[in-house]
Amino acid sequence: MTRNEPLTDRGLLQTIPCRGEKYHEETYGGNIRYMISTQEEQLTQTLYEATKHEIASYAAKRELMTAEVPAQGETGACLSVLDIERRSHELLVQSFHLFDENQMVIKTQAILEAVKGS
Repeated sequence: MTRNEPLTDRGLLQTIPCRGEKYHEETYGGNIRYMISTQEEQLTQTLYEATKHEIASYAAKRELMTAEVPAQGETGACLSVLDIERRSHELLVQSFHLFDENQMVIKTQAILEAVKGS
């Protein structure tokens, strides 16, 4: 992607499918590496509840950014958690999205890295 390329109609630089398990890596400008892995899991009710409790507890303990949407009518509740960690030459961003309606958990881990020696 160069600066001269237009953004999509939604203002996105790129879209990456995340059904199942995916991994994507790209280098921009020769010195910025972007790596993302995604994992989508549909769990049993018992495992989903345990996972949701574990992630909510982890988020509270670390004072992470969270967003909760309560259940409304036929739609179940949702929980999203964002964990950002800055390291010396990289930024680690993890997200967890939990959907009560179908016991779906989507996890992402992205790393933005300044490539040394470029």
